[in-house]
Amino acid sequence: MEVAKAPCTAKAVTLPAGMPMGLATKTAASIAAALLAFLLGSCDRPAASQTDKNEDLPGSSEATATEPSPTADDDDQLALETLDQRASYSIGYRFGSNLVRDDSVGVDTAAVMTGMEDALLKRKQRLDDQAMRSIGEELDKRRETKSMAISANKRQEAREFLDRNGRRDGVSQTNTGLQFEILNAPPTRDDPSQPLRHPSAMDEVTVHYHGTLTNGTVFDSSIDRGEPITFEVRGVIPGWIEALQLMQVGEKRRLFIPPGLGYGSEGAGSVPPNSVLIFDLELLGIKDKEEEGP
Repeated sequence: MEVAKAPCTAKAVTLPAGMPMGLATKTAASIAAALLAFLLGSCDRPAASQTDKNEDLPGSSEATATEPSPTADDDDQLALETLDQRASYSIGYRFGSNLVRDDSVGVDTAAVMTGMEDALLKRKQRLDDQAMRSIGEELDKRRETKSMAISANKRQEAREFLDRNGRRDGVSQTNTGLQFEILNAPPTRDDPSQPLRHPSAMDEVTVHYHGTLTNGTVFDSSIDRGEPITFEVRGVIPGWIEALQLMQVGEKRRLFIPPGLGYGSEGAGSVPPNSVLIFDLELLGIKDKEEEGP
């Protein structure tokens, strides 16, 4: 597909007043975003195509087009002097980055460029609104199917990991499926006659922790930050609520938290859905009720 080229000397394309920056679907956002930087900055480069074969490359440093990416020298004639020029480039770059990350569609670069130019130059659209809504719905179904397959695979991986881990020496398991091993026992009490104190769900505790996935990826760590955290026990994930109430001050345990006691099928941040969470958790203190004041 050929795309009309604007000469480099042409004035910059101006977005129509009131054009919304957000689009209806993630797919529309990615496609509309695709090559604004290209439109602003390169005039004569032929468009290269990305096919479905490149779907496994989202987020990689490889160019998704079939021709090499241009070097900075190729864009020396692109002026980024005014605020509007710099803002336009920033919009294009961010949108292009989103497109690279979205692997739900094998993007045809020439078609994306044509759609961008048709919109920016107010030309007649080649697909009507209903057709584009239908396309978005189909891609949403594709994403959902893929997400469900990944989630099911992670759930099976979690079961297999916990089954193996639960058979290791030193690993205990509670009725809920929480697994743990004791890394450091609590210190010896000065007065053995005093009852052991465990935090309740209503208590405020101070802890240090280091959280990883089963592949060793660190997703959160107060130890790495060099600062413990203080919180109410009932305000954290179920695996922590259960584990903390089994611990004493000064004790350190390694927790193996099943997805159902962690972030579940939704995941959180960099934690994928249905992930086993591994925490080294040390209970540093329990806040006395007297310290809370009126």
